[in-house]
Amino acid sequence: MPFERLVATRVTIADVLEGELKKDTGPFVLSPHGLVLRRVVIVGFLMDMLHLEDKYLSMTIDDGTGVIRGKAWGYDTGIAFNVRIRTPIRVIGKIRSYEGEVYLAAEMVNEIVDPNELTLHLYERIRGILHARGEWPSSGKMKRYPSLDEIIRKRAELPDTQTRKEEFELPLTDLILEFIREHAGRDGVSILDIAGYFEAREYSRLEINMVVLSLQKARVIEEVRIGRYVPEQSAEKDWKDLSRQDTVYR
Repeated sequence: MPFERLVATRVTIADVLEGELKKDTGPFVLSPHGLVLRRVVIVGFLMDMLHLEDKYLSMTIDDGTGVIRGKAWGYDTGIAFNVRIRTPIRVIGKIRSYEGEVYLAAEMVNEIVDPNELTLHLYERIRGILHARGEWPSSGKMKRYPSLDEIIRKRAELPDTQTRKEEFELPLTDLILEFIREHAGRDGVSILDIAGYFEAREYSRLEINMVVLSLQKARVIEEVRIGRYVPEQSAEKDWKDLSRQDTVYR
């Protein structure tokens, strides 16, 4: 019978550490979002490393949501030969525990060269959670929203003339923020609807997700549920600086 490797689930460290550790069918974590985590992918910064060649490897990884160690023994310690301290890395490994510590039995470690991979990792994590819940729709089930022209015209009717812009002057940051402001209900706007709407208007999935993450990081929008966003009510800031960053994403 051929060997089948477990599919690795993209997670944050908090998904692992804040989940419930179970050992009844082998060690695994039931994440706060209901996913069974046995073999995972983590993207974060390598903060520290102890490497005794062919004997022992211990890596401390921080992704901003938590800190976890990745370990290997014997021949497998060679997986970290090409990574450097304080650089972003991708780690694939199985969840293990010993004396109360949850860690990763590392199988693969790679230094990340393209910073866009950090964004893609977070997007794929959200997609995996929604897919497991049965909330990842086909394109035919995507909500229909007014056109960009309608959004822009409505915005141009605002009394503050300084906020009025021509269609082709509006960067993607402004458009996405306006879209969220227009359509966010109590449960927010789904990242699926945001991505589907702007992809249909020839923006790439990557730049859409990078803009959403930049708005969240700047506390202009808030993630009220996994993958659902509302305007941050307490944010009283001028987001013109964020608009200038769109040139980075294109």
